[in-house]
Amino acid sequence: MKNKKFILTHAALSFLLCAAALSTFIVILSAKVSESGRHPSVTSIPVYSGQNDAAEELGNLQTESKPADSVALMFSSEQVSGDDLRCLQAKSVKWFLTFKSDARISVTAAKPVSQLYFQFEVPSRWTLTLPDGTVRQSNENGFIHEYVDLGQSVSEFTVDVAEGAVFTGLFGFTEGETPDWVQKWLPPCETADLLVLPTHSDDEFLWFGGALPYYAGELGYDVQVVYMTNHYNNSFREHERLNALWHVGVRHYPVVCEKFTDWFATKKYEWAVEKFGYENVLEFQVETLRRFHPRVVLAQDVNGEYGHGAHILNTQTLLEALKLTNDPAAYPDSAEKYGICSVQKCYVHLWEENQIVVKWEDFKLSQFNNKSAMRMADEGYAENKSQYIYYNVPSNGQYDCRKFGLAFTTVGNDTPGKNDMFEHIDRSEQARVYPSSISDENDVSGTDIPLLEPETVENSKRFPFAGIIVISLSGAIVLLLIFLAILLRNRSRRKNRVTGNETNH
Repeated sequence: MKNKKFILTHAALSFLLCAAALSTFIVILSAKVSESGRHPSVTSIPVYSGQNDAAEELGNLQTESKPADSVALMFSSEQVSGDDLRCLQAKSVKWFLTFKSDARISVTAAKPVSQLYFQFEVPSRWTLTLPDGTVRQSNENGFIHEYVDLGQSVSEFTVDVAEGAVFTGLFGFTEGETPDWVQKWLPPCETADLLVLPTHSDDEFLWFGGALPYYAGELGYDVQVVYMTNHYNNSFREHERLNALWHVGVRHYPVVCEKFTDWFATKKYEWAVEKFGYENVLEFQVETLRRFHPRVVLAQDVNGEYGHGAHILNTQTLLEALKLTNDPAAYPDSAEKYGICSVQKCYVHLWEENQIVVKWEDFKLSQFNNKSAMRMADEGYAENKSQYIYYNVPSNGQYDCRKFGLAFTTVGNDTPGKNDMFEHIDRSEQARVYPSSISDENDVSGTDIPLLEPETVENSKRFPFAGIIVISLSGAIVLLLIFLAILLRNRSRRKNRVTGNETNH
């Protein structure tokens, strides 16, 4: 009997330890995945190993073949070894070369090329020199995917790369059409029909559904996407971002805030404010609105969808910024640089007042083989390969990407049931509002906007891993209680039998 009791007791303790270990593992896994944005089975991105002072020795390259639709390029440099430079012909961006000093790369093409395609890990400076002395320099907007039309065919040229550049690829093409994977970005808009303000890469599809493929890809509106945070600490997401936007028809290069790097610690509102600073984000929002003079703005849920602190901070500051953009005394530096402006409409995901429901699934897009805007949103999101395994674009339910509310307007409320973000909007340039002065008689500040205090933010909508943790812990506790109840009942029965035997004696 003692042996049986000993076995049962130790079985219960073992079960408790296993449940605790499992819960701890899930907590750590969720933190790691949330912080890095990477599936836990994916290893760290290696940096291509350098054998000299120009490149960092942080990995090894397992050579990948160049794309079949590009011209073979041969590289040489006094600062970088030929073996190191091989990675520049690998189409995959998982290999890259970091320069710790300025370097000149001489390039020889197997046959004359008239078009080049540069890929960098982070915005980098470079200078291209052709045989006739023609000099081309990197785009001032800091493109990391940059197409260059040489205007002539050449078999050799040089590229001067500045210290700190992180090169992932250089590809050459003959005259004619380039392959589909070559992205020919336009500069950011001077003025935007639609300004889309996601917090992170992939938010533009998860919460705004088919807005980008419809307005940018199908209708050809001037659509500008501006992200509150960058992913330079997980730079593969920067490439995913560009691939996704290009896939759905966005052609104006996105703007990424250099100041705010995505970080796991921003999931709570208070942490996001501490990390980024409310005033800093507000200034960024005012400058962004003044820079692009948008007609319509699209923003995330003021409750952060599932309660994400950075999402909340993004939209809270935007709603306040909408009332400041036409006041030259508010952040005068951006007012002097870009002028003051007035936004005509701002829609917020899941906003409860003045709601519209845009049924993206009903929008058939001729520019995308008659696929629906919702289907293109799914495809765009799928380009975010590191995130695609965690979510899907919600077309119904709690986070429905079709539901928006008109949170700010200077052109009147929408017609019920029309569900048109550009209702009452005149897209002619003459109709754009550029107020030169503000007075009480000319107040276009829009509707009153309730801003949430941190303690009023809804925190029940948690990141999906939180649900997994709670379910796992709850299940483990319930099973343990059932097990202990059975153990105690058996002990009680044994005790009763013993007592009965003693009485009979």
